[in-house]
Amino acid sequence: MNAQITTGWVDIAGMTAYTALPVGTRRPVGVLVAGEIFGVSRYARRMPDRLAGLGHVVCSVAGELGLSAAVALYPGWLTGTDLPLSRPEPTLEPAARAPGRLVVLLGADDPIIDARQQEAIGERLETVVYPGAGHGFAADERDSFHPASAREAWRLIEEVLDQVRRSPQTAG
Repeated sequence: MNAQITTGWVDIAGMTAYTALPVGTRRPVGVLVAGEIFGVSRYARRMPDRLAGLGHVVCSVAGELGLSAAVALYPGWLTGTDLPLSRPEPTLEPAARAPGRLVVLLGADDPIIDARQQEAIGERLETVVYPGAGHGFAADERDSFHPASAREAWRLIEEVLDQVRRSPQTAG
């Protein structure tokens, strides 16, 4: 599906958020996209645009929102406290308690999320590790872009969103 979309910026509780909305789509799934460490870059805006093109309502935000499902691509903040997002405690345990399905996608050769961290994440969360891929493997504007892993990651993202769309909790 490649729905026509509209994009823009909205203020949500004092935070400016990028939005991408499908035009005329029935039963879209609401999707929240957390921006990357570089902010809401051109690439970070293209992800919501692509999801909206699949018929989903999308906004760039993060938080503990009780989501039905989430997919996190190479989240380097889960096991450490290096980033403000992961303080005062690492976010792995709160993520493991999330009520919905949470899938973490990692590159086996990620220099930021090493094998020990990948193992810790895999023990607590549903995790897919892509051999030969590094950090940022789905970002087609980076040298670390890994096309085969990115294609598979997008297939899985679409699968998770389709499961949410079909779930009885989202029927309306």
